[in-house]
Amino acid sequence: MPVASRDAPHPALRPRLLAFPSGSDPHVREDLARLREHFDVVPFAFGKGGGLPGLLSNVRRQRRWLEEVGADADLALAWGADVHLALPARWAERRGVPLAVVLHEADTACHPALQPGALCSPWRTRVVRYALQRAALLLPTSEAVLDASNPWGTEGPSRQGLRAHLPRLQTPARVLRPGYDADAWPLGPTARPRTVCAVAPFADIRAFRAFGGDTLLGVARQLPETRIALIGVEPAFGDALLDRTHVPGNVRLVPPLPPEKRSRVLGGASVIAHLHRVEGPPHALAEAMLCGCVPAVSAVGAAP
Repeated sequence: MPVASRDAPHPALRPRLLAFPSGSDPHVREDLARLREHFDVVPFAFGKGGGLPGLLSNVRRQRRWLEEVGADADLALAWGADVHLALPARWAERRGVPLAVVLHEADTACHPALQPGALCSPWRTRVVRYALQRAALLLPTSEAVLDASNPWGTEGPSRQGLRAHLPRLQTPARVLRPGYDADAWPLGPTARPRTVCAVAPFADIRAFRAFGGDTLLGVARQLPETRIALIGVEPAFGDALLDRTHVPGNVRLVPPLPPEKRSRVLGGASVIAHLHRVEGPPHALAEAMLCGCVPAVSAVGAAP
């Protein structure tokens, strides 16, 4: 029979937390698992795609869900700032339920050619402003979420962050840096082959350029004795890349890996290359460093 932790409240006494994750980020799933140790967590997944009809369908579904489960809610937590947050923010303000919002750099940046994001769209920017104004607390994962300068975007140097894009926003913010479980990312052996790894969602050519994939191909051509593994290449995109680009023989395109397999690969690599042109949470960088990789990063966002 399971024994409840002494630190965890009795299930009947736990506060009810409404959770609004954005997308399917595995790190958000880990957050939810930890939160369930202390809260009665009730999540709502906002679907993606479908254009305007899909958006309206999601909003209607979200409204019904809030009516069904929101009456007993004590607080709300959301990840990301986009259209999925508008209705929960309005509901939380009217019910007097405090809403906190976790923000990564991609939520507060606009790079039209590489990483459009909500703040590249005038109407989505209005939705984001509306939602964040009604939150009780913003939880940026680094100072770069609030204010950052990016010298590497294709559009030239640019100022990014909440203070650049939503300068009149007055909602309190507290930087809450991510934590990483060292047991899940064990230190590998000291002696390692001459291997460089890069981990990113390489799903299409725009993401490939945004996360420095093209730079790493150039590095591979200049260092033919070094093996380079690009981890996170979607198979369909990998096939297209091989068809239209000369991928050197010392480069391996690896599909997305679950954490346990990724840790084994990183534990045998020498260097983690995080050569992003645009902001993004440097989770893979931190995980690779725990595995013993030497970091090589571009001077963008929180990575340095």
